[in-house]
Amino acid sequence: MIDATEVAGLMFPPLIQTCLPLTVAIGVLGLLAAALVRATFDRRPGRQMVPVVGLHRDERGGVQSLAFVMTFPLLILIVLFIVQLSQLLIGVVTVQYAAFAAARAASVWIPAATADGVSPAGGRVTNANQLPPGMSAGVDFTIDGATVDAAGSRKLREIWSAAALGCVSISPSRATTSPRTSLLASPTSSALTAIIRGMDANAAANGRLVQRLANKASYSFSNTSVVLHFDDRSSSPSPTGEIATYNPIGHPSVAVVPAEVGWQDPVRVTVKHQFALLPGPARWLVKGIANSDGRIVQENGVYKTTLSASATMTIEGLQSLRPRTYAP
Repeated sequence: MIDATEVAGLMFPPLIQTCLPLTVAIGVLGLLAAALVRATFDRRPGRQMVPVVGLHRDERGGVQSLAFVMTFPLLILIVLFIVQLSQLLIGVVTVQYAAFAAARAASVWIPAATADGVSPAGGRVTNANQLPPGMSAGVDFTIDGATVDAAGSRKLREIWSAAALGCVSISPSRATTSPRTSLLASPTSSALTAIIRGMDANAAANGRLVQRLANKASYSFSNTSVVLHFDDRSSSPSPTGEIATYNPIGHPSVAVVPAEVGWQDPVRVTVKHQFALLPGPARWLVKGIANSDGRIVQENGVYKTTLSASATMTIEGLQSLRPRTYAP
């Protein structure tokens, strides 16, 4: 399930901070426009009118020109505000879906037996229900593209790529430069291109499709990270007296493995994506506050803010048939 409280706490502060400069600018320009209108048409004694006051008597369209000149900047700012806010809201919803996708991948891939070239721990025959190397239950573990490429774990690759793939749709299609790269970006963009061309016959004629998808995949796979947290609740008796049925502590013949979780143990996944703000209005609006507190940063000419969401699911698979026996 999606942790709405945590999502709201993490999402809306940067969202408000991003839109605050634009809101203030609109308010200031509105006050200036009101002051100009009052100074222009003020006929009280002792008040000297500005030269443009004669425009309202011009029957050749002067008043319309004055109204357009005064309101057009405000209109542009309002449009930019709406566009940036809508993009941020779409990003929040997309990252929430990415968290669900990554949690679902963790719930089905952790209990799976994979051939990662690492011997199973604890004398087990396979690595089913075992966490990837370096992880243990009850401890947060952060993974990104570099971590996944270095680990060579199928389980980590499937969990992280599910989150990164979910954020491709909100990644920029323009070319960007990032110090972080992932080996999975190129095959992912090729697969997306094949899927789109298979669904739409006209996509083959779009010469920019391949490069745009490659840019989106490269950005998402370079700016998405996942924090994993597994709880092992089936290795010791619960406070209610229930006996563990998987990886039990103190079993006389089955060795306990700390990096192993069982059936219906919870996994919490937190996805963090460096959302790229719109290049035009964002560069003008957030230039003064970028890098001040870390919520909005500039990296290689791209202004970014972190969007985060969490989801919790339980480990799937089959219920353990190991004996419910504890050492005396």
